[in-house]
Amino acid sequence: ELFGICHRELQGATAILREARSDGMCVELLHQGLRLCRSVPRDTVRRFNGDGKDLLKCGACKSVHFCSRSCQREGWKEHKRFCSTSGTWQSDRAKLEHIRKKYELPSFRQSASEFELSSAFEDFQFFIEKWTQIGRNVHLGSGHQAIQEAILFAIPIGSLLLWKVASRDSRDRVDSRAVGQVG
Repeated sequence: ELFGICHRELQGATAILREARSDGMCVELLHQGLRLCRSVPRDTVRRFNGDGKDLLKCGACKSVHFCSRSCQREGWKEHKRFCSTSGTWQSDRAKLEHIRKKYELPSFRQSASEFELSSAFEDFQFFIEKWTQIGRNVHLGSGHQAIQEAILFAIPIGSLLLWKVASRDSRDRVDSRAVGQVG
């Protein structure tokens, strides 16, 4: 039998009951690509019929499932920024591939503004957060190739952005000291 977990960081995970205890339930679950055994309070475990028909869907995008109304209300805080975005992970990945190709050119990387770098980084971060969102109908685990590629590209973009900000701040400090010495 499958059970849904509505418990803090495990929210939205699917589990198999291993043992019912007086203090809670011992469950085995797959969460973010890892097999975990956890003890969780009884009131955070909900039995599913296996076909997902008893799960609640987001009324707007219909792509994220929730195990209860309270989880849906609580999950809305995280889900609302992804809700209006549609498409498949493949189409979103293709958009990222276009951005990545631009940054393969050393001349573009070196001339990119802080705004361009920040925007590119945010696009990759959004992709990762959207498609690893708990409860998403199509959920990509942290080990999925598309997620790994997005992370591997976001890191150097973020590093380049930090370098540009740090070098600008360093230049500003040097310029202000020079102005102070002249005055």
